[in-house]
Amino acid sequence: MQVLQNPDQTTHDDFLQTLEDYYAFARPEWIEHQVAIMDWRWSDASRLYRFPDGTEIFLPLLQKRVGAIPLFKVYFSTFYSYGGLLCAGAIERRHLEAILKDIQPLNVSRLTIFPSPESDAAHIGLQKFGFKAHETFTHGLNIGKPFEEIWQQDISSKNRNMIRKAEKNNLHVRISDEKTIEPFVDIYYRMYLDTAQRWDDTRLMRVETFASIFAHLREHAQIYLCYQDEQPLSGVIILFGKRNIFYYASAGFSQYRDLAPNNFLLKEIIRLNCQKYSFFNMGASVGLPNVQKFKESFGAQKIDFYYHVKNRI
Repeated sequence: MQVLQNPDQTTHDDFLQTLEDYYAFARPEWIEHQVAIMDWRWSDASRLYRFPDGTEIFLPLLQKRVGAIPLFKVYFSTFYSYGGLLCAGAIERRHLEAILKDIQPLNVSRLTIFPSPESDAAHIGLQKFGFKAHETFTHGLNIGKPFEEIWQQDISSKNRNMIRKAEKNNLHVRISDEKTIEPFVDIYYRMYLDTAQRWDDTRLMRVETFASIFAHLREHAQIYLCYQDEQPLSGVIILFGKRNIFYYASAGFSQYRDLAPNNFLLKEIIRLNCQKYSFFNMGASVGLPNVQKFKESFGAQKIDFYYHVKNRI
């Protein structure tokens, strides 16, 4: 077995092209972003495994140094993202055994494997190696079909009425690009602070954290802003994978909620990306039942899956 530690971007990109699908979180730029926003204790420990049978498996790893001795706490890119084992083919027990044997000398205090919901089944075998499975969920919508079909069959009648109300208010959408991303981030961040205050969220992210996403992912991330005339109302950050899009974050100014900007904005995101992509992962919105209901009003289905944790490898 050949092990490539921190494979270069070309090798990483070549591997991703062998996959039927992958999230933006699997990109090398996302790992670079994660390292950039962390403190000095965090570093990239990603590995690409090449087995004699031709199987290639990639582990997007972040490691954190803890304590005075070289003890590490290792994650599979679990910060606001999916990680897990990425492979174009089947992952067998012997593959898992070889990977865990390679990781063992790293002095791992805890290993968390957080796969995407689509790759959940490939990770079941980890329980045989002492990993504990923890249930989690997300919301997903099939967008690999015409918008009219989504409008009629998936979006609820109540939501369609809210969207029509928004259209009568002459709302429109603007989308960031490389030339406009800085002012878009500034506008979105003001929305984010307003939303955080409304939800009494004191764990605020810095504006530099949002800016870093776009500095690294570039064309693989966009901000969609909803406007009425020249007034920004709400915004959503979308990350682009190979065949999927991911609802990363949303925010808005509370005084404009009656204009239904969020309904209109999400409808436009779906309309503009359906058939170009096959799946829209809207995220879990843990602890926010009203947000979950909002996503479900677009036809998003709750998808249960598991992440896996083991102490001491």
